[in-house]
Amino acid sequence: MKLPQVSYELFCVMNLIWIGIGLITFIILLKINAPYGRHTRSSWGPMISNRLAWFMMEVPVLLIVSWFVFFQNERLSIPIAVIAMLFCAHYLHRSIIFPMRLHTLGKQMPVLIMGSGILFNLANGFFIGYYFRNFAHYNQEWLIN
Repeated sequence: MKLPQVSYELFCVMNLIWIGIGLITFIILLKINAPYGRHTRSSWGPMISNRLAWFMMEVPVLLIVSWFVFFQNERLSIPIAVIAMLFCAHYLHRSIIFPMRLHTLGKQMPVLIMGSGILFNLANGFFIGYYFRNFAHYNQEWLIN
């Protein structure tokens, strides 16, 4: 799948918009308690196992970054591969190992919260992966500097 190429400037604008959405969300969440963790309540809609939800929220960023860096990158350098492997190792733990180690048997979270997490990680994965595929330039000396 070939994605359209955007300029670095447009990519930066898209990131600034994403940061703006994050700041607005932060301000809103100062006023309301999102139904997550100890604040979970079923009045926010259907519920899902928090282990399954955690997996479904976190795995998209692992898949998207891996796809961009390792399968769509003709000019993959060793430093970018190292950075991406560390990132993927972190998200492998975060999306697969951590949910299985949760000591919250029977706990649930609203599907709405899971959906929000999925959307966040889709965008986050896109921005990180697209950057490493199209704009990141790290030479070998970067690893030893």
